[in-house]
Amino acid sequence: MVLGPDSCISRNGDILHSAIGDETVMMSVAAGEFYDLDPVAGRIWQLLEVPGTVAQLRDRLCAEFEVDPATCEADVLLFLGELQALDLVRVVAS
Repeated sequence: MVLGPDSCISRNGDILHSAIGDETVMMSVAAGEFYDLDPVAGRIWQLLEVPGTVAQLRDRLCAEFEVDPATCEADVLLFLGELQALDLVRVVAS
């Protein structure tokens, strides 16, 4: 599914995760894979504790980091697309 600003995203509840220092480590038991997230990606994962739209994520990240909205949204869409392809996040009804 193509993601856009109004797409509502939630974590895959089967993913194990833990913060280690300023990084986040995740594990997909089903895929047998580990993932290491940098601080910004980890912040996105943290914000997805409660499902939200891409636009909400963009606005929150723009308030917390020095980034313009267009760049932020493009980067968030790219990252969420990668997570979606790995079945780490899902698009849900808002």
